[in-house]
Amino acid sequence: MQGQCDQYPQRFVMSRGKVQFRYNIREIETGGEMGGTPKAAYRYDYVEADAPTRQSILDAMAAVPEAETILDDVGEITIGVEPNIHEG
Repeated sequence: MQGQCDQYPQRFVMSRGKVQFRYNIREIETGGEMGGTPKAAYRYDYVEADAPTRQSILDAMAAVPEAETILDDVGEITIGVEPNIHEG
């Protein structure tokens, strides 16, 4: 799944009772269409896990190549709260 937000997203957040892990975060430019002023935003891929544990997140990432490496690169699983998320 993919999401987008106006600020750099936290890696782990609670969303609808699940732990959302965001990875492959990249900066994009939005708002420049039809004469608007371009601004930075962030698009990312994410999975939703049942629990804030390494195994639960790896289970949710079963179809993601190199899931263990991605999760290892992030480090400690710390759940944050983030407003204004636009998922799509």
